[in-house]
Amino acid sequence: MLKTLYVGDLSSVCKEEDLYREFSKYGKVVNVKLFVNPSTKVFMGCGFIKMSTIHEASIAIAALNGTLLLGR
Repeated sequence: MLKTLYVGDLSSVCKEEDLYREFSKYGKVVNVKLFVNPSTKVFMGCGFIKMSTIHEASIAIAALNGTLLLGR
């Protein structure tokens, strides 16, 4: 069963590849989607990561919650 995680307070330089690389350490990442303001095209600092199982998502949450990525 797929599990979707919300990630927020991300660095303005964060890319989908950065999140994919970081979360892949804890399981299979199916999809990464970052939010961009449709009118300004500016990254909004948050997004979704879809992982292949709830178990892998739980491991990623435990390992990454409150940690820094790209200085933020």
